Formats: sequence, C-alpha cells, structure tokens
Amino acid sequence: MIIGKFDKDGDGYYGKISTMLMDMPASIKPAKRNSENAPTHRVFSKSKSGIDIGAGWEQTSKHGNAYISVKLDCPTLAAPLQCNLIEKDDKFLLLWDRE
Repeated sequence: MIIGKFDKDGDGYYGKISTMLMDMPASIKPAKRNSENAPTHRVFSKSKSGIDIGAGWEQTSKHGNAYISVKLDCPTLAAPLQCNLIEKDDKFLLLWDRE
C-alpha cells in the first residue's frame, strides 16, 4: 500500500505521508551517524516544529535496487510503522505492508 509520495531534492526527499489517521507533509533527510548501526536518514513532519517522526536505513534489495527502510513512530500510532521508500518512474513511494 502506498502511504507516501516524495520527490528528491538534493540529498533529501520531500512529500506527503497519508493514511486514514495521518495526512502531513514530511521530509526524509540524511542523518549524522555516530555508529555503523545508526540510521542513515531521519523523517520529519513539515509542521512548524518539524517533529522527528522516524528513521531510515539505506538498504539494497536482493535484485540490487537501492531503497530506504523506514520506521515511523509517534504517540498517535498504536505501534511503529515499518515501510520502504522506493524509486519508481522518477518518483519515490513510501510503501507499507501489514505482513
């Protein structure tokens, strides 16, 4: 299921995350890493406060395609959402699957 659509601008991604309970502009930006396992990206709401709502790790699929594994979390969610930011037709889609 597509829960977000993003455009790439420089080294970040800018777009919108939309679910039944969430509809917000968001950005996915490179993170400063202090360890090898630290996230490569941070996810922010584009509200006035720019709240940190998640993290992402650069990955490569078994077919050799690059993507970002994203974990979204905030107090309004019952549990964190695990999703993937993939490139398709010059757009970047945030995909979620319950499984």
